[in-house]
Amino acid sequence: MSPIDRTATDLQDLYFRFLQDSYSKIVRGTAFQNIGPFIACFKDQKPIDHRIINFFINTTEKTTSKDVTFYASINFPAFIYVTGEPEWQRYRKLYLKLA
Repeated sequence: MSPIDRTATDLQDLYFRFLQDSYSKIVRGTAFQNIGPFIACFKDQKPIDHRIINFFINTTEKTTSKDVTFYASINFPAFIYVTGEPEWQRYRKLYLKLA
């Protein structure tokens, strides 16, 4: 594994821990609000950690919070941009909810 791949993996692992921070709702919320720009940085460099993708999809599908839905709508295009058309079926249900 090259140093840049190791750094990308470490950054994604850290970000996933922010998404699940048990001590601070602010940390979790801010991580979710900025998830799109974060993953967009990894396009063409390294596959996105599936834990981050699954967290985004599952959290958004299960929520009734207008705030979560709002930020999911803003960040949704980044997931399509990074994962591409082959993964569309995975996001279709989420797209319909957000639309």
